Amino acid sequence: MSLLKKLLLGLLVLVVAAVGSTFFMDDNFRVSHTQVVKATPEAVFNQINTIKNWNNWSYWNTLDPEMKTTYNDIPSGVGAGDSWTSEKKDVGNGSMIIKESTPNTYISFNLDFAGEGKAFSEYILKPVDGGTEVITGFNMDTKGIMMKLMSRTLMKRGMTKAFEASMTALDKYLQANPTVAAPIVIADSTVIKTDSLK
Repeated sequence: MSLLKKLLLGLLVLVVAAVGSTFFMDDNFRVSHTQVVKATPEAVFNQINTIKNWNNWSYWNTLDPEMKTTYNDIPSGVGAGDSWTSEKKDVGNGSMIIKESTPNTYISFNLDFAGEGKAFSEYILKPVDGGTEVITGFNMDTKGIMMKLMSRTLMKRGMTKAFEASMTALDKYLQANPTVAAPIVIADSTVIKTDSLK
């Protein structure tokens, strides 16, 4: 058998194996990342819980300088949210809203990618020596062979990169601006009734 035929056969085997593996994958796709931010849980919480503060550190907000963002009338806590539009394919259009907010420990969001699917994300905060451990999670329903394969390869790498970049930027911002930990008014932490994957 020629080298070319061996390579093609090997490629075919890999494709069949990849497609076959999707039948054993759970529909729910989850990516999580853990990182320590050198700041108090209060400071970290206030940055994540107030949507406009994301401009200080969010990786996603740096991808398109021309992105248009609209905020709703709730500044922070449950019900606070925004929507965005972008001409860039890797940013697209969508919206997010805070579903649950427990001061200094937990925040979750519902995300809607404007016809491209819905997702659920969360931030779990734990005080540790030297700062706050932030566990970031992203969950999305994935159905179909291509969606399952794409999510577990390209999407997983992209989300992990975004989490790490965002938390690194948040760490730098809070170290440079220690006074931003001042208390803010937080909306009622009752869970609102919205569609969620949780």
